[in-house]
Amino acid sequence: MQRLFMLSLVGFLVFSASVVAEEKNDIDAVIQEALSAGPSYITENATVHNWQHQTLREGSNGWTCLPTMPANAEKGEVCPMCLDSTWHSFMAAVQAGEEPTVTQMGISYMIVGDCGVSNIDPSATGATEDNQWILEGPHLMMLLPDSDLYDQYPADPYADGPYIMWKDTPYEHLMVPYGERPAGD
Repeated sequence: MQRLFMLSLVGFLVFSASVVAEEKNDIDAVIQEALSAGPSYITENATVHNWQHQTLREGSNGWTCLPTMPANAEKGEVCPMCLDSTWHSFMAAVQAGEEPTVTQMGISYMIVGDCGVSNIDPSATGATEDNQWILEGPHLMMLLPDSDLYDQYPADPYADGPYIMWKDTPYEHLMVPYGERPAGD
């Protein structure tokens, strides 16, 4: 009987260690995906959060990297981002459906590109005939503290250069593409 108990205990411990190792590998994979969003000189010391606001890795440089949003990840899409503190506050407001306050310039990297988004409707979850759905390649996103500064850029994502996304909404920001768009857009 004691031998059966010991074998059961060893089996349980091996199973538990396996589950912990698998969870650790999953977390490591999420961290690596999040860090793929920015240049190494940013990501090396960046904090990594998941979309439930849990810290997966503590950083020291004021940048936060996030993996692909869960709804996009479920579709097999990959679009992580790295945010400075201004963008991090902005994204928290967007997620909460609140109006953000931007008092200083903010920068976000999406080196991998995005998963597709409406250029005019921040709440859109998919392409429609009238919501100007765009799939952007590698890009920066910039928040400007003076909304009048956005007026010098077009809202047209096909205007060959930086453009305003979500113009005339509380969430407008400057998109700065620097790579090719994925085929099909």
